[in-house]
Amino acid sequence: ASILSRKYHILFINTSHNTFTNKKKLTQYAYRRAHLIACGEMVKRNLVEVYGIPEQRVTVIHNASYAFEDEIIVDPIIKKLHEQGYFVIGNVGRLSEQKGMEYFIDSIPAILRIHPMTKFLIIGSGELEEELRKRVNDKNLDDSVVFMGYRSDIQNLMSQLDLIVLSSLWEGFPLTPIEAFSVGKTVVATGVDGTTEIIQNEKNGLIVEPRKPDQIAEAVCRLIEDNVLRIKCEQGTKESFEKEYSFEKFAEGYRTYYKDL
Repeated sequence: ASILSRKYHILFINTSHNTFTNKKKLTQYAYRRAHLIACGEMVKRNLVEVYGIPEQRVTVIHNASYAFEDEIIVDPIIKKLHEQGYFVIGNVGRLSEQKGMEYFIDSIPAILRIHPMTKFLIIGSGELEEELRKRVNDKNLDDSVVFMGYRSDIQNLMSQLDLIVLSSLWEGFPLTPIEAFSVGKTVVATGVDGTTEIIQNEKNGLIVEPRKPDQIAEAVCRLIEDNVLRIKCEQGTKESFEKEYSFEKFAEGYRTYYKDL
């Protein structure tokens, strides 16, 4: 694309969605004629500081999500757990190193010691699935953790959960909290990269350190026990979504960007 844009004198626009540190020479070569859109401030900083891209060539337009306006299709697993009186927590994401699912699993015993009427859903698929299933089994958590597999109806599922955890080790600008916000659900999230651009501690969620299962457990227990805080955060998610992360806001940003070009 870089070569063709030079040969045919056309605009080359690239959107960057994550933070990286590898392939510096190739990236610098490929982007030398590109107009760059970063999905978050941390992604922009990564392009500027790691790859030496001139700051003025990088524009931030936040990721977004459609508002969930469909009729809720009741999930039988979540429905049954709620009917049995369980508080249901979900972690949504690819089962890969990036998402830190093992730390979520490691937090579960401490949560169950205080709140035994809690169930945990892992929603997604990926290369670490067997390893994570074994971890659950080794910790005798098979009755507490449900692997839901890949699902395309993420907002529908999120709307039926009581709480969402994002245990990532790194993120460019994650969609999971935005999707959670679109259905008014709060998130316990690790304070990495672009996640802290979205989650404001005690306003629309709680921030914990990455690789700290004890902090995940403490934050989850706090939100289970403190209905006032949880409701406050849920209200904050709706306000954040409407102000910053709606698809209308996203489309407006892109329309303005193309007009300026």
